[in-house]
Amino acid sequence: MFKRLFIALMILLFSATAYGAIGSCVGTLKRAGGDTRCLDIVLVCTGGTGAETGTITAWETDDTTTFINSPTGAAISITQALGNAYYLLGVEAFPTPSGTAPATGGNVFVKNKNGLDWLGSIDGTTAYRGLSLIHATIPRGVQPDQYNAGQSTHLPFTPRLWGNQIVSVTGHTTSGGQFTIELHLGKQ
Repeated sequence: MFKRLFIALMILLFSATAYGAIGSCVGTLKRAGGDTRCLDIVLVCTGGTGAETGTITAWETDDTTTFINSPTGAAISITQALGNAYYLLGVEAFPTPSGTAPATGGNVFVKNKNGLDWLGSIDGTTAYRGLSLIHATIPRGVQPDQYNAGQSTHLPFTPRLWGNQIVSVTGHTTSGGQFTIELHLGKQ
């Protein structure tokens, strides 16, 4: 009996280790330099482990996403903040200080609720401006971009954000790698 119980526990232990865990992001909202026209969404992310190495759950802004670290010190949702006509001005990614270095080559996507990537992806899965935005040692930043299908060209673009926005990462391969993504918003 003891032998069977021991074998069952070992199978469960090795199964959990093999599958691993999907990573996640914790978001905060802050005013950039105290300017009421500028707002940053800061996502501190840790990549998955085991079979889920490097992956993160897509991070979505919605009415239930609440930031205690808001400009006023009160809890507000990102939808409330974005309801004030903010535009996406830029996206930065960098290794989280004092964290496990991420893999170089992670791709970042910032999509609206319809799947349109504000960083210029043609098909929503192949990165353009967000290509290899995550680096193991240096910060990188990009400005928004729009793909014009009619002319097969990319154009600089400053999209007004409304409704849910989804931040996701592909191609990050470091188990437990930690990185920070900042979305810089402003009013025009």
